[in-house]
Amino acid sequence: MTNYLNFLREVRDNFHEVGAVWPSSRFLGQTILAPLAQPRGPMHVLEVGAGNGALTRQLAELLRPGDVLDVIEINSRLAQDIRWRLERGGLLDQPGITIRLINDDLLTHNYDAHYDYIVSTLPLTMFPAAKARAILQLLTDLLKPSGVFTYIKYLFWYRVNRLFSGAEKTEQINGALSVIKEFDEKFWSHGRVVLMNMPPARVNFLRRPLPSGG
Repeated sequence: MTNYLNFLREVRDNFHEVGAVWPSSRFLGQTILAPLAQPRGPMHVLEVGAGNGALTRQLAELLRPGDVLDVIEINSRLAQDIRWRLERGGLLDQPGITIRLINDDLLTHNYDAHYDYIVSTLPLTMFPAAKARAILQLLTDLLKPSGVFTYIKYLFWYRVNRLFSGAEKTEQINGALSVIKEFDEKFWSHGRVVLMNMPPARVNFLRRPLPSGG
């Protein structure tokens, strides 16, 4: 319970850092992480905007020997909660598995790897278009060829915001949606709707193409 109270406190006090409005549900996590549950080889995985670690724990439970997971969370208190959650579940000391917890800004962090799978639950429509573009560009650039980036789009939240907000907020949301559409069209993509989440969300999967002739 303390973990969730900390999350809600940070949403209230530092929404510009947290971004999300509620911890991701287990149903949302199952959809986002479905590719990791399939037969596969070792993978290097990145989770950004991990919040209170609800999804991180589900992710860590799916890791196999040879896997490496990098978790980035900008908020210090939430980063501590993530470590506590993983330690409590005995997930930081799994044989053959490396988990690196990084308390940093995802846009300015100095990455030392490219990734097979990138997970983000950041609500991109809540950010200015320029920031949404910067996040999408960075994360798609960090993908290995044929790597997958998955992100969420809240189904009703941005519509409610657009309906009850002023012209400036509406313009910001429309700008972010335009950027998201641009990236969806640039990469091979598909999506799934998850109603059992607060708020309901669409999970989109973008795949970086192989180089020409690959």
